[in-house]
Amino acid sequence: MIRNYFSDLELGILASEEDVRRAYKRLARKFHPDLNPNDAQAAATFRRIQEAYAALQTTTRIFRVRRQLHEIKDKLRVAEASRQKKWPDIPVMPKSPKEFLQEWKEEKTKPGMLVQSKKEVTQTKSATRTSTKSRVEKNKRPNEELDIRLELYLEKETLKVGGRQRIQYFFEKPCGKCRGSGGSAKSLQVICKNCAGLGVHFIQRGAYQWKKACEPCLGRGFMVVGPCEGCSGRGKSQESQVLNLKLTPPLKYDQVFKVNHLGNISFDGKRRGDIWVSLTRRN
Repeated sequence: MIRNYFSDLELGILASEEDVRRAYKRLARKFHPDLNPNDAQAAATFRRIQEAYAALQTTTRIFRVRRQLHEIKDKLRVAEASRQKKWPDIPVMPKSPKEFLQEWKEEKTKPGMLVQSKKEVTQTKSATRTSTKSRVEKNKRPNEELDIRLELYLEKETLKVGGRQRIQYFFEKPCGKCRGSGGSAKSLQVICKNCAGLGVHFIQRGAYQWKKACEPCLGRGFMVVGPCEGCSGRGKSQESQVLNLKLTPPLKYDQVFKVNHLGNISFDGKRRGDIWVSLTRRN
């Protein structure tokens, strides 16, 4: 049985690394053995607090524990739905980052949760209100990868002459049957186990860190049980297309050409990515 380390620190499952650190300091001062001599229950509680803090000390460990708890919750929900032959209401995950942010705020403000003081809220409110609101409203699906990168293999003689090249490629568009939802009429959406519902993976290379869209869930943060027959739960289908690229000399290898608005189509159908073609030497 997976242990809920968040409850040991009196936190919700959406708590951040800073919340974990503050809760640990507060509870450690309260149940420290030096301040509670000859109290076996306080000593046992202090050990549980230390174990919970060790399991949630970094952001990576927090994501791992959160994903394990989501897996157990999803298995119980699917088993209960299969037993009763009744599908619960969907969606399980919020459809937009704005709803996810609102749910996270409600989870932190529940009774007994660790909440920021009024002074801290006043200091950070003016600095984060504008940037957070504009980022959430402008990028409704910031995790979609719409651009397509292709490699065109050419001979050395072709670089001198140039000409037109026909490239056949596949692009993704919203499924016509499920309209991008990925589910059938009686489908169940469960949190993606690979990204713990975030829709992204954090990649660290030295001092640099960036986000990459989760490939199994396509950046949506959830998977579908009982998927659509047309797209197998992905929400998108593939279609072939031919690109006519005109090459004008002088040309050189590793040169990159950009073709606008011929890449993948977003889930809502309002945006389309670009195509990046790189010239490569043919062996």
